[in-house]
Amino acid sequence: MIKTAAGKGTFVTGNVDRFKENNRRQLFDQLSHTLSDLIQIGVDKKTIKEFLNGKLGNDDAENQ
Repeated sequence: MIKTAAGKGTFVTGNVDRFKENNRRQLFDQLSHTLSDLIQIGVDKKTIKEFLNGKLGNDDAENQ
């Protein structure tokens, strides 16, 4: 749960692990939809992999 306290700011309370897992799941769902959209508009998988590897700092050819 996210709480806002006047003069103190906004912070996470309660079960932080559950909040993180829900957030993680939501972000992976968004990523999955984005990848599908990229493929539908004709971006090839090689280009997507190169982009992701660049963002992740992964230059290892075995993972491509």
